Amino acid sequence: MSFEAEWAAAKQGAASMSLASAGDGGGWADGDSGTIRSDKAAWNRAGQSLITLRGHIKKSLSQLEDRQAGTGTGGGEVLSGKAAKEVHTSWQRYLDDVSRRCGELQEFFEKFGNDQEKNDQAIKSSLSKMAVKDGGEDASASSGQSKGW
Repeated sequence: MSFEAEWAAAKQGAASMSLASAGDGGGWADGDSGTIRSDKAAWNRAGQSLITLRGHIKKSLSQLEDRQAGTGTGGGEVLSGKAAKEVHTSWQRYLDDVSRRCGELQEFFEKFGNDQEKNDQAIKSSLSKMAVKDGGEDASASSGQSKGW
């Protein structure tokens, strides 16, 4: 695939992305008090995007290796060969680091989404237990807050 075709595909992919706060919210919703809340699905989508990005990076690394092998430059005595080898090594290190970081972030997003879901379930469970314990009364009514205290 030519660079122009790859670039057009990348631009098309970017054009189809949306911000979490755009349109239908993408799994994010504005809270009543101006806070932002998210759900597990939003974190999972972010993690999946990182998996996709990591796949593209690995493909790029493979192409970089293939093209470097095709140049026949091992760095020898020719200055341009040494420069090409240094650039190759630099990009290889950079792409490896970015790929590793994508993997770390993907794991974080997955864990955060799972933890958030567990936390939400624990809060709902606690509130349900409180409602049963109080006989189903509104907590603000039993605390005197409704009387302005």
